[in-house]
Amino acid sequence: MNDVTMHRRRGMFALALTALAAGGLLLFGSASGTERAQAAGDEYFAVTYTFTLQPDGSVATDVESAPVSAQYVVNQHRWAAESMPVPVEYNAAGEPPGLGMPALIQQAITSWNAVTPSTFSFTWAGAGAGEVGACGDTIDLDGHNTIRFEPLVFPTLGQTCTVWGRSGGANAKLVEFDMHLDDDLNTWTAAQPPEAGRYDIGSTVLHELGHAAGLGHSSDSSAVMFPSLKKATSKRTLAADDIAGLQAAYPGGTSPTATATATATAPPTATATPPSALLKPRARTMALARD
Repeated sequence: MNDVTMHRRRGMFALALTALAAGGLLLFGSASGTERAQAAGDEYFAVTYTFTLQPDGSVATDVESAPVSAQYVVNQHRWAAESMPVPVEYNAAGEPPGLGMPALIQQAITSWNAVTPSTFSFTWAGAGAGEVGACGDTIDLDGHNTIRFEPLVFPTLGQTCTVWGRSGGANAKLVEFDMHLDDDLNTWTAAQPPEAGRYDIGSTVLHELGHAAGLGHSSDSSAVMFPSLKKATSKRTLAADDIAGLQAAYPGGTSPTATATATATAPPTATATPPSALLKPRARTMALARD
């Protein structure tokens, strides 16, 4: 997104992440990669989007390995119809005060659910105690799609990780996502308009839930799924490109409102880098995030 920074890490990998960001993505700092783990007899892989800061902190960039080749991008791995609605839990442990996260998460869910209500939807599952093991060095699935705050190493502000099983083949369906956000209150603002010098948490959650749904980054700078976010900038309303992307990912459930909004500017469909290009050993770098 143009306005959202998801992960913030304080460490030696800042320069490496900066180099990645310079390769093309602007605000959401992320890199995509894969990890492997044995669980329930299957081998699992995760795609990661990491939201990191630029050196001066003015912009957060979401870095991924696949280049942005079109406006909206639909990832190879998405949710099966039988998984609908996809439950979203919030673990409030470590939450900075004053952000009102449950309400913000539910607002983001409502925005995405309005696009293709009969073919894709999230559901608010409320408070939970789940961890974010999908974003770990070894994938640790707990059956819960969890959002929570954690201490992250600069310049990482957040990560979203989506997981699928190898046994499902090239078009394997997603089985879990996790999202973790930096717990430093000085990073975030929930105020509208956003406070100067801080990143809007509502815009960030809306962007990251797009990744959780199976969308990649958009080259349309007006879109929520644009890969960078500036300080004191708000993007809490889906653009026509975001709507067209979710409709392409989950066709057949278009709402009348979404159709009217997206028709004039619907871009060509694009597909993210195939799994064969992503399924390779992944080094744990300071600010990798999974989508």
